[in-house]
Amino acid sequence: MKRACFKEFFAVISLSLFLIPFSLGLQISEVMPDCGNVTANCEFVEFYSPEKADLQGYVLDTQGQKLKLNGSIQGYLVITKHNSAFLEQFGIFEGSVLEWKGMGLVNGGDTIALIYQNQTIDSFSYASSKKNSSWQLLQEWKECSPTPLKENMCQEAHSPPSRTAPE
Repeated sequence: MKRACFKEFFAVISLSLFLIPFSLGLQISEVMPDCGNVTANCEFVEFYSPEKADLQGYVLDTQGQKLKLNGSIQGYLVITKHNSAFLEQFGIFEGSVLEWKGMGLVNGGDTIALIYQNQTIDSFSYASSKKNSSWQLLQEWKECSPTPLKENMCQEAHSPPSRTAPE
């Protein structure tokens, strides 16, 4: 009886590994919900993958607002509400930046999820945000000065938000 359960367990695990594409480290790496200006058009979500990852079939979900991703990523990808506001705020545009006018991050708390075939691959939740700061994934999530399209670095730690595990 134990052997049959053991075989079923590994069959389910093997099937899961086959159905969910492992993206070689694709993750949400930085989130900036509050740009500190009235329009908030420079808010962004940043993804990072050390290896080339195909984005076909992935969806970015910000509290029910969904963006179907496509193309591929190696390194950083920023999804911002407005390209020109992002450029004006940060003065950089090297790397990959995608405009999504439908994006809206709630300053008082939100959940951002990376979904593939209706399964959450990565997600991040925060209860609040400070103007002109971003949540960055280092060894834990910290609220710091934004570093879009660059390696995260932070000198001041704030209380970390909750991070939900993939389902």
